[in-house]
Amino acid sequence: MLFLSHHRYLTAVLAICAALAVINAQESPQALPAGLFGPPTAVSGSERKPDVAIPKPNLIDQSAATVLAKSRGCIECHENAHDPHGSPHVRLSCTDCHGGNSMPGLTMRQAHPQPRNPVFFESSANPS
Repeated sequence: MLFLSHHRYLTAVLAICAALAVINAQESPQALPAGLFGPPTAVSGSERKPDVAIPKPNLIDQSAATVLAKSRGCIECHENAHDPHGSPHVRLSCTDCHGGNSMPGLTMRQAHPQPRNPVFFESSANPS
């Protein structure tokens, strides 16, 4: 019997708290504060604005067709070159890593990146 009366008492207290919270929420348009009822979760799209801009697509998000188009001129001369990544999930063209111009039909000098300091370096190739 004692347990039943405590249970009814706690149920009544919780019902009163919930009713007061609803009345308080109707009087003030702000969201309910975090606490007894947890954090507010219902936020309309017009109230919430993104804090940061959506980033531009990354090189890794390129399509396979884009990668092939950006490597076409490289493949003309470097016929025996293979994709060094070894994974279909890595989508990077030759020029994404090595620089230069991959447009087909260019001379070697036009296609390859030029050295930053030509006084000291004849080409931008890796030293061997």
